[in-house]
Formats: sequence, C-alpha cells, structure tokens
Amino acid sequence: MQTPIYDNTAILIFHRSPAQEVLAKPLFGKSECQEKLLYRLLNQRIKKIAQRVGLPIFSIGEKNQSGTTFGIRLGNAIQFVFDKGYESVVIVGNDCLQLSVEKIRKAARQLTEKKNILGPTYDGGTYLIGLQKCHFDYKKFVALPWQTDKLFETIALYFNQASTSEVVLLPKAVDIDDAQSFVQAVNQLPCSSKWKNRLTSIFNTNSLLVSHTLQYSSANNYSIHLQRGPPISAFISFF
Repeated sequence: MQTPIYDNTAILIFHRSPAQEVLAKPLFGKSECQEKLLYRLLNQRIKKIAQRVGLPIFSIGEKNQSGTTFGIRLGNAIQFVFDKGYESVVIVGNDCLQLSVEKIRKAARQLTEKKNILGPTYDGGTYLIGLQKCHFDYKKFVALPWQTDKLFETIALYFNQASTSEVVLLPKAVDIDDAQSFVQAVNQLPCSSKWKNRLTSIFNTNSLLVSHTLQYSSANNYSIHLQRGPPISAFISFF
C-alpha cells in the first residue's frame, strides 16, 4: 500500500444500507432484490477505492447516523471525524462511478495546502467534498440545501465566505439518482473497466444503454445543467 503524504486527513464514506437506498432511489424497474444488489455493489466499490488510497476511513451508514435531516446527519458525521483529531476530511458517497483513487488522493493533496475541494455533479450536487476543520461552521454547513440542484452553487459560496483560499474543482461527473443517470454513469466508464462489464452483465444495461443513448447523450443531456452553477471566479481553480 502506498504511504500517504498527507497527515491528519481522513476519508468519510457517508452512505445508506441497500434497503434504505432502494426506498430512497428506486432505479430502473428491476426487482427489489436486484436493486439491493446494485447498491450493495456500489457500497463495496467505494470502500475498496477508499482502502486503496491509504488514509484512515470512517464508514458511516444510517445505523450510525444521528439527526432529523440529511444535513444534520452529515454534519454530525463530519464533527465525529474532527473530534477524533483530524484536521481535514474527504467526504464521499457511493453513487458516482467516476470517483477514483486518484481523485481522492488529489483532493487529499490539496487539503495539505489548506484548500477546500469540490467534485461537482451535472445535476447541481457534489460527489466529493474536501473540507478543512478550520472552515467547518456546523450551523451553516447543516443548513446548506442538501439533496437539491442548488447544493454546488451554495457550498461554493460557503467556502468562499469561510476562507480566503481557493476552492479546487475536480472534473464534473454523473451521480446515480435514477435510471437515466445510472445508464449515463455506466456509459462513461472506459470499455476496459471491470465495473462497466460487471454492471452491464448483471443488470442487462446493454439494452438500457441502447434505448437511452439517443435521448441522454453525455454532451447534450447535461449541457443544460452546466449553467446552474456559479460563475467561475478567482477563488475557484481546476485540476
């Protein structure tokens, strides 16, 4: 395992059980058993990715979450990590197939330079948040518009107000919220990807990919949403 060059940083995997995921995000009309299998695979995938990064990992599912809203539950999980003595945290979920070991390591390196990091999604959310403890205002953070298409715009402004350092953006990616985004996420994986082959085989996504490609091509379908984020200003930089 590669020795990490970034001390005092942990990875927080914030997720739900497959049973809860099925209730919150039913996907493409498969049986409940099949959809639970998909979410179980997604949970396994993100844990394997995190393990390869080489940083301490906190995997917090709903049984270990506390709070009445998503924002409060996430805020409590982040505070738990900081209370363990870490100075920064990389927060990820299970629903972005473009998330990789390299992206998490890039985020961790930026955190050592006292920068905050966002991985924006095409629907206005985020698939990764790299957060410094000194920039974590619990009350303001939990009040952000979580699980809405305004999240990226608002959290970018939150970071801008909390720090004079720049916000670094990872490449934009698809998160899996429904059948269309699932097809899109699988389609964007390289042909050599074991996960693409596995998901295509298990869930018969070949037919789904064919039927949805014309309607939801990557360039055309999501170009509309690119305008929903804030204008790129001096405090934001890209990898």
